[in-house]
Amino acid sequence: MSSRHLAICSCGYSTTVHVGGSMSSFKTHSYFPYLCAKCGLVEVNVAADKIVCPECQSEEIDQYGLEKASDLKLKQKGVLPSLQNFNREAYQDGHKCPYCDTFNLSFSYAKSFSD
Repeated sequence: MSSRHLAICSCGYSTTVHVGGSMSSFKTHSYFPYLCAKCGLVEVNVAADKIVCPECQSEEIDQYGLEKASDLKLKQKGVLPSLQNFNREAYQDGHKCPYCDTFNLSFSYAKSFSD
């Protein structure tokens, strides 16, 4: 099941991202947010053979929840990640904003979708 999350920064930037896929297509279409050097925050199909930006096809993308796109020092012990998709996860706070380039972007749950 896919879920929808809000990505919000104190600079005013906000967008919605989808995580996961549907029960019928998650093996071929499953999404997780990445930071593209050219396009900003994008939803990447992590079930694809090649992980690239869906907008510009660049391989210069960094997964939220990992070092370049997130401040890993803010990972809280005993707290569950806000975003999870198979072996990918990202905590609520401390992510790089594509607009202001600070680590003030936060993810919060918005809604789930089913088939």
